[in-house]
Formats: sequence, C-alpha cells, structure tokens
Amino acid sequence: MRTRARDLMQTSLVTLAADEPVSEIERVFAEEEIHGAPVVDDQGRLMGMVSTLDLVRAAVRDKETDRETPSEFEEIFDVARGEWNRFIEVYRERVKSLVAEDVMTEGAISVEMDAEVPEIARTMREARTHRVVVVEDGAVRGIISSFDLLAVLEKSSV
Repeated sequence: MRTRARDLMQTSLVTLAADEPVSEIERVFAEEEIHGAPVVDDQGRLMGMVSTLDLVRAAVRDKETDRETPSEFEEIFDVARGEWNRFIEVYRERVKSLVAEDVMTEGAISVEMDAEVPEIARTMREARTHRVVVVEDGAVRGIISSFDLLAVLEKSSV
C-alpha cells in the first residue's frame, strides 16, 4: 500500500482568517512554534499561506507602490551595527495595519488527500517550499511539512 497525503498529514493545524491582524499572526507563530499557516475563508477553503518570510517581506514593501524596497530597509536596520531595537520599531510601524490577506502568498501550494508521497515531494521541490496544504474539494484538511516526508524516508530505510 502506498502512503498518501491523508496518511501522513498533520490534522491539528493552525489556520488564519483573512482579517487576522499581523500582530496576532506573530503571536500565534511564536506560541505554536510554527513558521507558516494557511489562510482560509469562512467555509474553510484555502485562500493562501502566510509564512515568516511573508511577514518580513511586508515590512520591506512600499505600501504606495507595492514594491519591495530592501535598500531602504537595510539602511534602517544593520545587524552588524546592533540596531535591533530600531528594526523592531520600523517593522511594527510598517505592519501595524496589515492583516493576513495583505501579506499572504496567494494560491498556496496544495495537494489532494489521495496524492502519493512522490507527488507530494515533487510538488514541494518544484515549488521550493517546506510545506503543502492538503485539501479536499478546496477545503483545508491538513498540512504536510518537509519533516513529515523525512519521517517517511526514515521509516522506509529501517
């Protein structure tokens, strides 16, 4: 019998509402010790994904042009100079009015419940992502991380 998404997905997962404030997303990520979560609509259908990288990108994005401006951000924050407190201030100011829908990556990478391990691995590799959302008729049912795939590999080599 082949291992399918339904067999290895994590079903106890955090999901975010589209109007979830970024400050709340940060708190959830820290408390749950996660680096990403799917954004779902009122019916539990997948809208996108928010990752810690999306939160950083939101801080460097110019709200007026929706263009990333890392050079400006790098001027404000230089780790080598120990300007961590200034970084936090600028970050908080830039994201204080943002919600999940503003920062999420739309069209999150997903697989169906019956997807087999090779398809899941290929999907993750081609999308260069560490997690895929498992869906059934568009509704989020679980999540699979690269660590879940490593566990399959580990078990098969014993």
